Amino acid sequence: MIAVPIGHLPSALRRPGSRFVARIEGRELEHVETDAWGETWILVQDRVRDVLSRLWDPLGVADISPDEYDHYIEPLVRLCAAGAGVATIADQLDAIVREGMGLVSQRTASETTARALVALDLPALP
Repeated sequence: MIAVPIGHLPSALRRPGSRFVARIEGRELEHVETDAWGETWILVQDRVRDVLSRLWDPLGVADISPDEYDHYIEPLVRLCAAGAGVATIADQLDAIVREGMGLVSQRTASETTARALVALDLPALP
């Protein structure tokens, strides 16, 4: 969660507890998603974050940093929405572990996580 400059928000979102999706590139706000998709995306992220934290967590930090793997959510959702199978998603997760994190393959966890992600039946991204 980050603070978004109030001038970038529609008036309906300028109240405490507002939920929306803000797309950030670097440290700059690019876009604020205020329609129904924004709320759906928050729910999708929560569901995928839960799976990654419970079943994958290759760094073992999900308990202290629940958003550690958030930057992997959108590419994984895109794979799922495109109809990728368990093996393809597991390959991607395992590549992240080996190539992105420099860790030893955790293929079993990657396959278990991929099965759970496919079972979420996520909506396509706009």
